[in-house]
Amino acid sequence: MNKFFVFIIIILFYSCIDNPVSTDETSSSKSSISLSLDMSAAPQDVVSVAGLLTRNDYDSVKFSFIINDTKATAEINDLATGEWLLKVDALDEQKNVLYTGNTRVNVIAGQISPVYLQLDPVSGGLKIIVTWGNTPGIQPFLFMAQNAFGEWRVLTMNTDGSGFSDLTAGAYPIWLDNKDEIIYRLDAYTLAKYNMNTADIKILGSAPRLINFIRYSPFMNRIVCDYKVAPDIWNIAHMNIDGSDFREVIVDSAWTKRPVPYANSDWIYYQSNVSGTVQLYKVKFDGSQETQLTFENEEAAFPSFNHAGTTLIYSTKSEQQQSYQIIIKSLRQDVPRILDFSNEGEAIYPTFTKDDQKIIYILVTGPTYYDRQLWIMSTDGSEKIEITPRGGYTNIARPITW
Repeated sequence: MNKFFVFIIIILFYSCIDNPVSTDETSSSKSSISLSLDMSAAPQDVVSVAGLLTRNDYDSVKFSFIINDTKATAEINDLATGEWLLKVDALDEQKNVLYTGNTRVNVIAGQISPVYLQLDPVSGGLKIIVTWGNTPGIQPFLFMAQNAFGEWRVLTMNTDGSGFSDLTAGAYPIWLDNKDEIIYRLDAYTLAKYNMNTADIKILGSAPRLINFIRYSPFMNRIVCDYKVAPDIWNIAHMNIDGSDFREVIVDSAWTKRPVPYANSDWIYYQSNVSGTVQLYKVKFDGSQETQLTFENEEAAFPSFNHAGTTLIYSTKSEQQQSYQIIIKSLRQDVPRILDFSNEGEAIYPTFTKDDQKIIYILVTGPTYYDRQLWIMSTDGSEKIEITPRGGYTNIARPITW
């Protein structure tokens, strides 16, 4: 698929109003926006570009871009200040949508804001904030964090650190097969669906127990989760995507399990302290064949797999020895790759990017366990780059790449 970079600069012009001083976010102040798309590397079949701005309680604004040799530009006047959803479609001669993308735009009078869009073929689904360009290593991922008010938020970002977007209130976002939509936990019991094209939210249903760490198994077409039994006691279950047909898998008195389904199988991998220290285990969806996988002196936690399901990745730590590692273990080989983080801090939630070329992880920086940074590195531990979003987010957790 040919791709090219899209860079939209939104210039917000403050217009004269009768009362220019106001702290009311719903005031009638107006702005204009000017958009410029770099078309220098656009595929030849793109002949027109259309835009749409939508916002609750406001009329939608449709507009077209004017295309010249290197740019596509558009200007929209009399736009109310505040947050809008910007959608851009790239069309061919028959007005078929070849590429589409969207992002939220906070229209603030007198400011200039850069907005990056990823426009991918409609047949492949929309992903926010990457490029059409020749940058195969850049991919979107989901994660969650608490904002400055302590509210859990569903977030997205690109693996190069660009394109951060705060999507909605909620936690534990996951993709199904369709990347246009995500499933997430709206509250302790409720599952909801978020549409990446329209920003619409649909309530799917509720689980009968307080659930955490939801993950989707395409093989079983079920959501795996751990659920709360009592303080510091969590068990494993699986259910339909609407929370129905809730079935228990592991019932014991151990801590958080953080289950993850193993690709193309009916196995679930998870962590547990049932043996005294936190180690990794696996179990069948029906609760049979529970097997301990690690027997480390250090704690082993945060299991995850690459997209193909051939490689397991997890974290280990020994607080007493101040030893922190990420372990990468091929299921076809006995010798693991060990990445040492003892001089940096505890590295948690390691996960492969979808192309297996990078590892996203979270570094606990302190002074509390919830003070964290988001990082990405090569699979050999080199080229470490911090991609922590701005905005005062804490307790960054659970990146999901596929």
